[in-house]
Amino acid sequence: LVGSFQIPFRYYKPNSDLKGKNASIIQQTDILPTVLEYLNYDESYNAFGESAFDTLADKNAYMYSSQIYQILNDSLMLSFDQKETIGVYNYKKDVFLQTDIKDENNPVNTLLENKLKAVIQAHHRAMINNQLVDPN
Repeated sequence: LVGSFQIPFRYYKPNSDLKGKNASIIQQTDILPTVLEYLNYDESYNAFGESAFDTLADKNAYMYSSQIYQILNDSLMLSFDQKETIGVYNYKKDVFLQTDIKDENNPVNTLLENKLKAVIQAHHRAMINNQLVDPN
């Protein structure tokens, strides 16, 4: 179920303006870009995540388990078996993932599948070409 892998995370800096709560989708790969943005780091680096402070970034989380890839946005979870979408669920309204909405012709389903395929491709290409780290 969605939420099975939640990790509470807190950024802390004493006497800073870093206050508030961010309820958007954030994943572990977002930690590095978030910290580097907060530190005003302006050198190049490789990361699959986005800064949690970037309010314009499209927030998604990606997972892989038992040969199934998943992508989550603010309300939908799409499961992909490396060939096709096998399920789409509105996890906000359907917490037990009982109602598959993959066949509802929602353009968001296609968008999520394409984003997921792009991340899979980028990750595989980086692994094959040993490009997961910045050569500098």
